[in-house]
Amino acid sequence: MRQLPWVFALLSAIAIAACGGGDDEPDAAPPEPTLGQTCVPDMADPQGDCAPGFICLDLNGTSGPFCTIMCVPAATDPCPNLTDYTGVGAARCFVQVTDANGMPLFNTCAVVCDDAAGDPEICMGDEDCNGDCPGDQACTGELSNATGVVATICI
Repeated sequence: MRQLPWVFALLSAIAIAACGGGDDEPDAAPPEPTLGQTCVPDMADPQGDCAPGFICLDLNGTSGPFCTIMCVPAATDPCPNLTDYTGVGAARCFVQVTDANGMPLFNTCAVVCDDAAGDPEICMGDEDCNGDCPGDQACTGELSNATGVVATICI
């Protein structure tokens, strides 16, 4: 019977440590993945484990599934709902997702990680397009127009 208080004290210490201490505040949840961050797809829910409003996209030829948001292309304007994007690179509506026959399905935002010199200027102001990408993505997706490669996006 003398061991019972010791076992109770040990279990109490474990419970306090597991709850993050005795401050009666729940531990903060980790932030939900946002643009370009690695995500876990869910066949029943296109959001996967991304933040609300985002979808978890797993495309062939990319570094793996990533969070993005659907958009309507408009020159080099930032992606809608992402005007407060503060991650690396520049958020732009540049990725057109197609079906197996090449038919367009929808457009999504991507992170521009390298902007070729000259027009069009895609990374503007304090946007840092220095080859860095969020999550596990790589700066390898070339964007071209009639004159050649104009930028690289994280994929």
